[in-house]
Amino acid sequence: MQRILFSSFLGFVTLYLCISCDSKQQSKGAVSLMKFGIPVELSAPKDVELSQVGKGNLTHVAVKNSAGYDIQVFMTTAVSQDLTWLKQQKKEMITAHPNFTKIVEETNEGFIYEKTESDGTLSYDFVHVKLQGDKEISYMGGNSSVFTEKDVKEMISSIR
Repeated sequence: MQRILFSSFLGFVTLYLCISCDSKQQSKGAVSLMKFGIPVELSAPKDVELSQVGKGNLTHVAVKNSAGYDIQVFMTTAVSQDLTWLKQQKKEMITAHPNFTKIVEETNEGFIYEKTESDGTLSYDFVHVKLQGDKEISYMGGNSSVFTEKDVKEMISSIR
């Protein structure tokens, strides 16, 4: 009898995990920014809203939802084809800010950093840079909420 109950319980847990994993995968989709002139796709939650904040020399699109996903995408003519140099310029700008605390993680394309909010709590943000032809495309966290390190890593993983 215990073996049957345990088997049933194990089957139920397995089914639950499979359904949970499937629903998380189904909640994401390819979100193209091409209609704004930015040739990229994000693997973002399906319920994100896109809004163009600026266009011209600097195209700026906000990609966000009410659950805390909030990425700002900027495209401009690249001043250099040296990705390392571009990333370093952004790092110098961020680290000079008085709320900057430390670099948490760094990749070839960008970095995650910790900062102090006005109330003293710690939050996280990121900068990610890509070059496409003569264009520089930069990604950063939006200002709609305070992000955890996990939030930031999930948003970075949605950048293709």
